[in-house]
Amino acid sequence: ALEGVKLRFNPESIKSIALRAKKLKTGARALRSIMEKIMLDIMYDLPHQKNVKEILVTRAVVEGKQKPKIKYFPKKSPKEAGKKQMEKTRGQAQDSAPVSPPSKDAA
Repeated sequence: ALEGVKLRFNPESIKSIALRAKKLKTGARALRSIMEKIMLDIMYDLPHQKNVKEILVTRAVVEGKQKPKIKYFPKKSPKEAGKKQMEKTRGQAQDSAPVSPPSKDAA
């Protein structure tokens, strides 16, 4: 579920991360700590969710005031899902159709 999900940080969130790291005065360790805190819930929850398209991290997320915004792929209507399944089944049937041996008259 993690693959294919776009992770975005808006400009305000990046600035907030940089300011927090600067305050901590520990260089890359501060950045790592801040990012781990932001990503912990995302990494835990995401594998259990389906159809996630994008996660947006805002300044409020960095400050711990809000959860990341999650965008989902549009759900397919039952009609669309049925149509896709029929096409898939039809393609499999054509791929596995038995081939008739040549007739004796053709020789």
